[in-house]
Amino acid sequence: MRRPDSPHASSHQTRISTTSLLTHVDELFALNPPTRPSHCMSEFMGLQSVIPSWSETPSDLPDHLASG
Repeated sequence: MRRPDSPHASSHQTRISTTSLLTHVDELFALNPPTRPSHCMSEFMGLQSVIPSWSETPSDLPDHLASG
């Protein structure tokens, strides 16, 4: 039996492929779209709620990312 303070005591990891993960995310997104009123997205999400990290147009990115 593992001790509660063991670093492995509560870390059960299951391997899943990226394709499988993204497929599941798509399914969840379809079932629970962010536009559903019960999610109240407009109450806590805004233009500054995300970190832009990729764009086809580098000038759309913040300066510290566009120059990289």
